Amino acid sequence: MTTSTQNVSDFYSRFSASYTQYANGTSTLEETIDLKACKADHPFSWSDLQTWQALQESIDAIILEKEKSGESRALQLLDVGCGDGIWAIRIANYCLQQDIAIDIECLDLSADMLLQAENMFSAYIAARKGTVALSVTYTQCDLTKGLAHSLRHTTYDLTLCLHTVLNHVPSEHLAFCISELIEYSSGFLYFSVKPPFSRPTFYAAPMSEILHYERRDEHLYALDRKGHFHVVRSNLISRKQLDELLSGHPVSYDFVALDVLISRFLPDPGWLGDEKHTSSLPMDDLLALEARTGLNPKYLDFANHILAVVNTRQ
Repeated sequence: MTTSTQNVSDFYSRFSASYTQYANGTSTLEETIDLKACKADHPFSWSDLQTWQALQESIDAIILEKEKSGESRALQLLDVGCGDGIWAIRIANYCLQQDIAIDIECLDLSADMLLQAENMFSAYIAARKGTVALSVTYTQCDLTKGLAHSLRHTTYDLTLCLHTVLNHVPSEHLAFCISELIEYSSGFLYFSVKPPFSRPTFYAAPMSEILHYERRDEHLYALDRKGHFHVVRSNLISRKQLDELLSGHPVSYDFVALDVLISRFLPDPGWLGDEKHTSSLPMDDLLALEARTGLNPKYLDFANHILAVVNTRQ
């Protein structure tokens, strides 16, 4: 690994044990899988649900295409920057509920995050208490160096690169990384990035754990409450950049604005204190406002994440 990617690997290894709770608002496997039971006060709940709804449409299209062609091969999933493996588990659970076999390749820079993913999958398989048509492998991989040779014999029905993986890539390597993802995808590629006017993030833990932060020179410099100082690659990516990175490939794609308004409107208990007369917008109103705003392309750079849905079946 380069010094830059080693720093990212070490950063996520430090927070691997608490990452699931941070990213999902719970560490309970059943609650984590069931996005429909999302917690309204968790900052990622609604954008995760929006991502899942888009993924579900793509998975259904892949399954239907396999059925029409009579293809018996298991659905092939590649999860690049898999973290704790939760998104791969959600997809596996959805497929297995429909008796669709699935083979999964989990890749991550951090060996500790891969171990978390392996533990989560082990818990999931044990909970099913029966035969599981599921194969999972775990590979430590630096995408800036290309996909591992062991993966190059397969093209994948569905490829994931979610939640700021590409924000940790130096800007000069972005085109190569996206080309790698597209080359080995034969169905749909999903990736999400933090755009320029998104809310600040510490990537692996809540911002409430941070005493001071500054983002400059494509890096985040942060001091946490335990006195640890962190330097991690933080390269914000605009809608215009994404257009430029994808336009040279024979693919079609759409961008989805994830959380333009919701997390900004959620009340902060630490700010409101004990005042009982305060109130927030009803969630139904907020969701309707979010839906209208999210459909407008000019707000993409103001979303918390931009989700790219790339159809590579050309």
